[in-house]
Amino acid sequence: MPFLRGPFADPRFRRLRAGQSLSSFGDTVLYLTLGIWANALTGSNAAAGGVFLALGIPALFAPAAGHLADRVRRRPRAPRSSWCARPPNRSPTPPRRRRPSA
Repeated sequence: MPFLRGPFADPRFRRLRAGQSLSSFGDTVLYLTLGIWANALTGSNAAAGGVFLALGIPALFAPAAGHLADRVRRRPRAPRSSWCARPPNRSPTPPRRRRPSA
């Protein structure tokens, strides 16, 4: 398409931008729906405001958390984060195999 310039000339970028726009729209609809649902369940506007507050608080702390993550060394943090992400180990030792009877 000759009328598209810059990054929009690349079809991969256009797909990326369309996907991000759709995802952002979906997030906004979800937040709005949760607020309306809280209002419908409780009949309280304060409950709907509490939902919006709870959804917005992480955005307030994101810059400080990003700054802290940039200042801390990554090596000691990596094993702990992968340890927290794995599912709990149900059996600490593998079961013993029984020898077949002769």
